[in-house]
Amino acid sequence: MQTLKYVLLIVGLFTLFGCDSQRHLSGDYMGFWYETSFDFTFHPNGEFEMETGGHFGQTLTTGKYSMIDTTVFLLPDSDNVLQNNFGISFYKLIYHPSNGCLTGFDNHVYCPTEEETWKLVEERHSEMDRDQEFLLSLPEVENYILTQTDTLVDFLGKPRIEFERIRTLRQKHYKEYRLMVNNSERKATDLYMKFLVPARIKPFLIEVNGKTVFREGGSVADPLLFVAEIVY
Repeated sequence: MQTLKYVLLIVGLFTLFGCDSQRHLSGDYMGFWYETSFDFTFHPNGEFEMETGGHFGQTLTTGKYSMIDTTVFLLPDSDNVLQNNFGISFYKLIYHPSNGCLTGFDNHVYCPTEEETWKLVEERHSEMDRDQEFLLSLPEVENYILTQTDTLVDFLGKPRIEFERIRTLRQKHYKEYRLMVNNSERKATDLYMKFLVPARIKPFLIEVNGKTVFREGGSVADPLLFVAEIVY
């Protein structure tokens, strides 16, 4: 049902904006993760192909795409690759005019050359490490860890900040991070329960290509609350 709603949304976008009024990509974009190569080819006529090779399997997906602002919506001819047992899906990508690369909403990177891809991957990982370190240093996070978790139970794992996904709010993209804390209900014999669970505080949102930290909970007109400016 969720997939059908998404497909109907994209069809509506194609109908509303029309291919003639859209910006289009042209060329190849490559990425590598999950021990798999992912190669996208975008054509100016609004068609695309995606090939995979490696652990994910040898696959070829074709279809159409539409580009609205910096978001690239994919409408494949078949959902065989999109719906899989790996928890991987490709519905939309983010185009970055500053470097000419694409990222998925899981923050995976696709660039025209392998050299550019690995360079951006390293930059993104470094950036996310700095984000996580900064968020852990926020007074409210430090206080939550100190007062709401059992810091003496080492086998549950130390609280940490984890990247969740890329989110879109009011036509802007944000990296979503959650504070993960030890699961106080876990027992030593509960081998299959998670060591860490999301803390009972709202996730943090950081602008993609920005350094402003927000939380949800503002007004209807402005749903984001300012938290801090990241200083590296």
